[in-house]
Amino acid sequence: MLHRYNTVLDELFHGQDVRIVTADWSDASEPPAPSAQHALWNPGARHRKPWRSGLVDDLLRAAADYAAVGVMIASSSFDRIHHPYDSGADVLLPTIGERDTIKHSHADWLSEHPSGY
Repeated sequence: MLHRYNTVLDELFHGQDVRIVTADWSDASEPPAPSAQHALWNPGARHRKPWRSGLVDDLLRAAADYAAVGVMIASSSFDRIHHPYDSGADVLLPTIGERDTIKHSHADWLSEHPSGY
């Protein structure tokens, strides 16, 4: 899963700054202390960093293990968003053409369902 995440992230963000966005929620009156795995990615905060493969591997692992939800890696302008989760990732792109290019270049990773989902 980590290899697939990084492959697509490299295609989306090579040579660009990215924003790493996380979200956390709670019914408690006080915010929870960040766990060790989230210490770098302060829940609810936005961080802008130059993209490189492996930059967010710990966060991607947490998303794949359903230990972190609401994770997004986005372009500085938020016109490209990668949203990893426990069974894959959503990729939001500004044009249908870009979406189709990514989809077709990784067709073997898609479900056998006719929609690919």
